[in-house]
Amino acid sequence: MDEVLVTPDKVTYNAVISACEKSRQWEPAEKVFIDMDWWGVLPDKFTCSSLISACGWGKKWEQAIDFLRYMWVSSMKPDLISYSAAITTCAKSEQWERSLALLRETRWKHLGENIMSYNAAIGACSQANQWELVMLLMLEIDERKLRPNVITYNSVVTSLAQGSRWDLAFDVLMDMKGNKTLPREITYNTVLQACRSANQTELVEKLLQEMKQTEQHA
Repeated sequence: MDEVLVTPDKVTYNAVISACEKSRQWEPAEKVFIDMDWWGVLPDKFTCSSLISACGWGKKWEQAIDFLRYMWVSSMKPDLISYSAAITTCAKSEQWERSLALLRETRWKHLGENIMSYNAAIGACSQANQWELVMLLMLEIDERKLRPNVITYNSVVTSLAQGSRWDLAFDVLMDMKGNKTLPREITYNTVLQACRSANQTELVEKLLQEMKQTEQHA
């Protein structure tokens, strides 16, 4: 019986690349993409977005931006998911300036806005100890009527704590509760540690009491 050569299709390639990304395997994802090109299978938006995300695990921010540009020249208009993936990859690669540049690019290219793209940029600035920029991004979120989530607040609080801004960290925690976003234990602990380091005894006691009440209602 003659052997039949089966060529993988786009769906198969996308599934493999996605699996590589979820397994944090950048190099295998790149090899699959090269194989895809060799067989003449054209990538789509899902392919490139998965590759951009995979780049983050290898801190390959240059390649992520190359894939983003490839999408534009190939008439595959990147969306917010693609840009958020690129922003996150730049953040993981400690390229906070490029993360911000990509966030600005989503605006002048009229791609829309969502909290996911802002979370990625805030995370990048937080890792770089740029708490002032983090607060500016929070102001933008408010101006654009976006709703911060737990990820947003945790990144902001962490950045402020690292910047010894216990006062702002405490204010953000209160704002979080005011927006009916339930703080997690890590959120409380971050603010608590910041207040302890600043010898803010009264606030420490207040936070400990709130944590007990939160545990009782959990």
